[in-house]
Amino acid sequence: MIKKYVNVEQEAISFNIEQDDNQETLELNIVLPDQHSKHV
Repeated sequence: MIKKYVNVEQEAISFNIEQDDNQETLELNIVLPDQHSKHV
């Protein structure tokens, strides 16, 4: 969904799923591009 609004490279997205007895946790990391680099 974020790629709809911001141009993000596939390498800038990572995720991790952890599971224990009672829950699952999804960790999602997205490195957003520097706003200033767009104008260079």
